[in-house]
Amino acid sequence: IIKRGKRKIYKGTAQNIYKNNVKSVVWIGNEKDNVMGTGSIINNKGEIITNWHVVGNSKKLYIWLLPDDPEKMDERLLMHEPNFVGTVINRHKRKDLALVKVEGLPKDIKIIRFGKTSDVPIGSTVYAIGHPSGEAWTFSSGMVTQIRPNYTWSYENSSHKANVIQHEVPTNPGNSGGPLLNEKGMMVGVNSFIRIDTQLINFSVAIEEVEAFLKEEIKEDKPE
Repeated sequence: IIKRGKRKIYKGTAQNIYKNNVKSVVWIGNEKDNVMGTGSIINNKGEIITNWHVVGNSKKLYIWLLPDDPEKMDERLLMHEPNFVGTVINRHKRKDLALVKVEGLPKDIKIIRFGKTSDVPIGSTVYAIGHPSGEAWTFSSGMVTQIRPNYTWSYENSSHKANVIQHEVPTNPGNSGGPLLNEKGMMVGVNSFIRIDTQLINFSVAIEEVEAFLKEEIKEDKPE
C-alpha cells in the first residue's frame, strides 16, 4: 500500500483482488446448529450464496459485514457488533448450496461478480476470502490442480454431487461457503470441502452450478 497524502493506492494483482472483494464477503452465524461459515453477497436484493452444510436446517441466520475497525475482525469482538438477520430462501442439498436473503443491507453494499470455470485453467492461481477456524476475513491463494465434473463427496450424514474445482488454497472449517476468486477477482466457485488426511486437496463447487441453482424456483417461504 502506497500512501499519497490521504489516499491509499493499492498496487499488485492480489492486493486488488482482496480490496475489491472483501466487503462482499460476510460472516454467517448459525446459532441453531452451532456452526459458522462464510457467504458472498451476489446482488442488490441482499441475497447471499453459501453452502447447504453452513445453513443446515436453520431458517434464520446471523450475518456480519466486514467491520470498519480492523481490531474487531476478531470472533470474540465481532459477536458484540451489530448484525443482520438472514433468512434461508432456497437450498440444494445435493450440490451443497444455499441462498440467504438479508433485509436492510446498506444501499452501497459491495457485490461480488461471477466469472467462469473456463477462466481458471489447471495451473492458474485462485484466491479465497473466508474465516478459517474463526480467523475473520483471511485472504489466501493457491493453484488450480484439476477440474472435476460430476464429482461425488459426503459429509457425516449426507452425500453430494456437483462439478467442482480442485485447488491448493488452504481451506479450513469456517472457509465453507466463501468465494473462490480468479486472477481477475471474479468468483468462480464456492469453497466447500477438503479431502481429510491429505494436504492441499481442496474443492469448490463450480460457479456454473451456482448459476443453475439461482435459476431454480424458490421453494421456501419469503423473508418475514
